[in-house]
Amino acid sequence: MKSSLILVEELAAQLGLADLVLDENGSVQLVFDDTLVSFEFDEGAGRLLVYAALGEVPSSMRERVYGLLLRENLFRGGDGDPVFAVLPESGSVLLQTALSLTGLELARLLAVLEGLLNRADQWTAFLKSEVDSPSGDTSGALEFFGAGDPSRFV
Repeated sequence: MKSSLILVEELAAQLGLADLVLDENGSVQLVFDDTLVSFEFDEGAGRLLVYAALGEVPSSMRERVYGLLLRENLFRGGDGDPVFAVLPESGSVLLQTALSLTGLELARLLAVLEGLLNRADQWTAFLKSEVDSPSGDTSGALEFFGAGDPSRFV
């Protein structure tokens, strides 16, 4: 199992961030195009948590948007496959994944990070469009999030 220090050193070198170091909790945070991404190493459990803070859903939209997020999570969540979560105290939405540190190489971490950032960009664009002009029609959102035909949930 590669140590968190080695993975952070490799990530820092790849991103050109010479001063990237873990904090006292084994975490590091980076911002990619206005998206805050956290990396939390849990050496005891042998895993790395990677998550992006996507923001808070306005209270008037929570029921509809949370329903979309639950549908999007259906059959997801394998090693490295990001899923949505909501922080109960704030209502903020996270896109999160957990990776096993066993056999984790930089290329895999970068691929997972890229996928997480792409989905985060889609989500924030969708949420912004809904806040700016709520449609009430979720069929387009299901296709937008890659769910396709809503009947697959029946």
